[in-house]
Amino acid sequence: MNKITTVNGVLVAAQSDFAGHAEDKTIHLTEEERIAWNAKADASALSGKVDTDTFRSHETNTTVHVSLEEKEKWNARNTKGAVVATQDGLDEHTENTTVHITEEERQQWNSQLSESDIRTLVDARLYEAGVEIKKLKSSNLDFPAEGGQASLIVDTNVPFLPYWLSLENVSPTPFLPPNATVTSTEKGLEIEVAANKSVRRIIYFLKVYAGDHKYGPWSEMGSVHWVQNTNAVGNISVTKSGEYEYDFIVTCNYSWRLVTKNVTVVPSSGEAGTVKVHGITTSDPDNHLKLIAMDNGEEECIHILSPIS
Repeated sequence: MNKITTVNGVLVAAQSDFAGHAEDKTIHLTEEERIAWNAKADASALSGKVDTDTFRSHETNTTVHVSLEEKEKWNARNTKGAVVATQDGLDEHTENTTVHITEEERQQWNSQLSESDIRTLVDARLYEAGVEIKKLKSSNLDFPAEGGQASLIVDTNVPFLPYWLSLENVSPTPFLPPNATVTSTEKGLEIEVAANKSVRRIIYFLKVYAGDHKYGPWSEMGSVHWVQNTNAVGNISVTKSGEYEYDFIVTCNYSWRLVTKNVTVVPSSGEAGTVKVHGITTSDPDNHLKLIAMDNGEEECIHILSPIS
């Protein structure tokens, strides 16, 4: 056993003890061991750590992580708020021949005929083949006494202009009804009629023609029934005063007269206004009164009372 000595009261180890202790590698650390141990986490930190297998499983999970390729693709989609296509996406779109048209297709589609052009072409071909389409729309024209406007539409493939009116059953000659202005257009006739100041209702049976009426060619388009109603108005009201006796009230805005059948009236004519007329009928139930408006020799029946009862 080594002897323990003191120097000035301080314990001093023997040389052999000191050398043995210094050479004991079990109780001393090497520099490599110190560095390795200092790099390890202490116990308090291990509670927040995961083992290597768990970490590796998470690290290789492609579902929860994005790849570098994905990150670059997504970053390229938006630059400072503006949507930007990737080159691959742009190439895919520009090469899509379904959503794009070629220059040949554009020219072909632009050269397509409109519905109106097709109708014109078909009409021309039919006419060249000897097939003529002739149809009038609104061929019954009935104008009130105060006048009015109307359009006479001609549906035809006959390529003649202008359109004009002629009286029926006479040699085709342009005819213009009184108080009327008629203008020819590509679609037919535009008509404007002023007020009819006459006591007579104006009635015409007309024909519509197309083409040059002097030198031809021209073609008949169809018939028109033209009516301008009379400016005269009036009526007869009746009150029975006996078995065959009646009192009539005659109202008319022109001078008037009464045309009778199986009835005698007094007075039988009068001036414009309202007049009381007394009448006696026969036993024959076939009777009537006709109110005729008169003006400078012109007459028009404007009211009929039949039978008298």
